[in-house]
Amino acid sequence: MTRLINNLTDVGVQAMVLKQGTYKSKFKTKTTGFSLIEVIVVIAIVAILFALIARQARPPHVTVFANALAAVIQQSRYESVQRNTGVAVVHVANSGFEVRTIPGNNSSCFGTNYQVLRSLNFEGHGSVNVSMNKSGIVWLPNGLVLACDGTQSVVNISIFDSSGKTRGLTINSIGRVEIQ
Repeated sequence: MTRLINNLTDVGVQAMVLKQGTYKSKFKTKTTGFSLIEVIVVIAIVAILFALIARQARPPHVTVFANALAAVIQQSRYESVQRNTGVAVVHVANSGFEVRTIPGNNSSCFGTNYQVLRSLNFEGHGSVNVSMNKSGIVWLPNGLVLACDGTQSVVNISIFDSSGKTRGLTINSIGRVEIQ
């Protein structure tokens, strides 16, 4: 026992004998719990993982805008029947879409005598852009749809962003709105 104590004191550890065969160091060591640094590191790692997962869980701006545009188009059909007048959904360059009333049974989307009912802007939807094969659609009071040029044809709308994500919106000749 004395040889052990001598060896320990030679190494620089001071020990005191409690009972025969046991010793206790004068230096106290913490054996339970976590240090503050360990807790902060764990919280930081969890926060980073949560941020990565939350970003992936959010739907792309293209999908959100496509759903909003489909809702605006379907709502404009209801407005047309309810108001008993034509309602147009027109693409406004670099801005978004406008829903306009069209006086009479005119199928032209453009003119000066219209009232804007609502707008769907690109703001808040990231870098979303739109391309269309027609400039817009007109819902007639009887619920039928025409393109702004007066033809009863399919209108295709491509919604895309700078990252390459795309969604398609099709309005067929009987007025069904589909998102691809």
